[in-house]
Amino acid sequence: MLAIRPLATSPLAVHVATGAAVDIVYEGVALLLPQSVGEIAYEGVALLLPQAIVHEVVYQGIALQLPQEMGVVYEGVALQLPQTMQPKPLQYVFEDSFQDFGPFNLNVETDLGSLDVCQLFDRIEITQASGEASTAKLSFLQDVGERIDLYQYLNRKMRIELVRPDKPAFVLFDGEFDASIWQVGGFFIEWSALTPRKRMLNQLTQAQVDQIGYFQEDVFKKRDDYDDMATQLEDRMSTIPANLDFIDGQPFVNSWFAKIIPDYVLGPCEIEEAHRSHSVNSQDSIVNTVVVKLQHQWDLCRYAERKYWFDSRYTVCNYANYGLPPLNDTVKAAAQNTGWVLSHYESSGLHDGGIYRCSWRGGFPAEMIWSPRGGTFEPVNESGRSSRVVYNYTDLYAQRCSLMLSKQFVQPVEESILMTVQNAASVRRYGERKQTQNVTVTQVREDATDRKIKNWENQSTYKNPAKQGAIKQANGYWIIQADNIKKGALQQALDVAVRIAETNILKSHRSHKFVCRTDQIAPQLDITQTHEVDAGQVSGRFKVDQITHVFDLQSTQKSYTEVTYVIFSNAENGSYVHQAIEPPRAALNHFAKPQYQSQLGVFNIHQGARVFYEEGEYEDWESENTSSHPAIKTVSIGQTVYYYKLHGWITETTDNNNGVEIRQSKDFQVVADEIEEETTETMEVEVTRTIGVGIPNDEQELIA
Repeated sequence: MLAIRPLATSPLAVHVATGAAVDIVYEGVALLLPQSVGEIAYEGVALLLPQAIVHEVVYQGIALQLPQEMGVVYEGVALQLPQTMQPKPLQYVFEDSFQDFGPFNLNVETDLGSLDVCQLFDRIEITQASGEASTAKLSFLQDVGERIDLYQYLNRKMRIELVRPDKPAFVLFDGEFDASIWQVGGFFIEWSALTPRKRMLNQLTQAQVDQIGYFQEDVFKKRDDYDDMATQLEDRMSTIPANLDFIDGQPFVNSWFAKIIPDYVLGPCEIEEAHRSHSVNSQDSIVNTVVVKLQHQWDLCRYAERKYWFDSRYTVCNYANYGLPPLNDTVKAAAQNTGWVLSHYESSGLHDGGIYRCSWRGGFPAEMIWSPRGGTFEPVNESGRSSRVVYNYTDLYAQRCSLMLSKQFVQPVEESILMTVQNAASVRRYGERKQTQNVTVTQVREDATDRKIKNWENQSTYKNPAKQGAIKQANGYWIIQADNIKKGALQQALDVAVRIAETNILKSHRSHKFVCRTDQIAPQLDITQTHEVDAGQVSGRFKVDQITHVFDLQSTQKSYTEVTYVIFSNAENGSYVHQAIEPPRAALNHFAKPQYQSQLGVFNIHQGARVFYEEGEYEDWESENTSSHPAIKTVSIGQTVYYYKLHGWITETTDNNNGVEIRQSKDFQVVADEIEEETTETMEVEVTRTIGVGIPNDEQELIA
């Protein structure tokens, strides 16, 4: 079997004569035995080692081989050494490191065991980049890599760690072997390894993902429609100025903004002057204006009401000449024939009974007896003469009445909200660099089955629309929104859309990149940090974007860390703060302007009114008559009021009795607007608004 480390199963080596335990020091490939040790008995099969020598143990493959010139007798299983042996102090290859990290050795662990770094590799390069998978590249020594079976390592675990005295191992890379490069001409072979970032993203739970960024189904799509967590996270990360990284295997939202207090200060003593670079992106990449077009499709429940008041102005004497006022049933039927809902109907009946002085049927005024409950109207002391008979009781007639007509209907609304997000300082410097971002929030209508609309159509709404959440407008309409979408969906959609716009603007202004190299390896630097940098032409407080550790194991034996900073640059130094915005509901301002014309308020119903159903009909009549179109005023008995679409009491037929015109039958009519839901036009509304976004300026102005 293999000689293994750590060693946990072997018995101690013992001295043959005394039986005492013997200290054995094991380091790397060497087996060191103290000179004072004579014969050593190995329990099981004896391993005899001559006195006063250091015996080298050569390990290759699965065999433990001892040089023949040692005079070693070995049989049986491989030599195993116990855990209790005392190690010899290690010699650390890397003595110089950044600040207080201390000396260390580089160790590469795999599923198949440790790799001898110094004997196998020429160069090791480890890169951590924010928002990307970490990578490791291991270049083999010439004529060494081709002797390694690279395929057996493919997709296996690989960890690179730094071993320090009296400290736990510092893990610099933890990933998997991914690919290899062979350069046949120069026998150059390079291993590549990376962290399985996409797999790690997809292994996150929905609960973890919900804590990252912002999400709204109308802006993106339903959670169940995503193929994997990684794709959903990509959408979520577009809403915040940050990258998602994994630190020690755990997700970490890594902000683009520099911390107020830096983690490290890098000055001329830490940065190699010969290895610095500064670059600025093309201005074509700048975005300083984003127009968010949010289309909101929803339904508006309208509630219109008309209040009517009718007074026949009949005296008791009019009962004799013109007959009685209309029946309550006649008035109600006329109101209901409008197609509107009748409510709040109140009426007062006929005049009280008694003796009245009236002129009956063209005669001279005389005292007349009016008996509404008896149903008679006759002269005093002339009981033998004919009388006008009333066949119904007083309360069946409407001497005067009031009522309310109500109409409810659903009007579709297409609301377009144009929200412009921009940075004014950037616009002044670069001119307007615009992007357009479209978001649609759509109400999925359920028509009659929709709970809110169904409740709105309930009869109780007509009695108390405010209780149903309706709001009365200045023009007399009551309105209520019937958005079937989740409560607050419009607000959430607008908020997420604005966050995406802000993030796009901020991302484009991370337009400067500065790369520097430390004069010593700096393992403690990572991509979560902020550094205070003083490098001559470029100085400021910068957020780390990428770290590359380079170990040159052979040619120069020089190791260093390369740090890349991505820097915000703007014409003025601002602070980014997301603005919570209430959706500008332009449609609410248009409720006072319905798509059809109508009169609102209280309508007086007059007797003798004439109704024109079409405006052209009225114009024809007006051209044939000299009288103008009068306003509604107090109307005396017998006066005819001509009014276009006046709500009134219409005289149909008359009878002439001894030269006296007597109205025999009447038709009471109430006119209200004809509103059909299916013919109601869609309301199209557009509103615009502009908000600013602050962009920081991380660096001092470049020195010319």
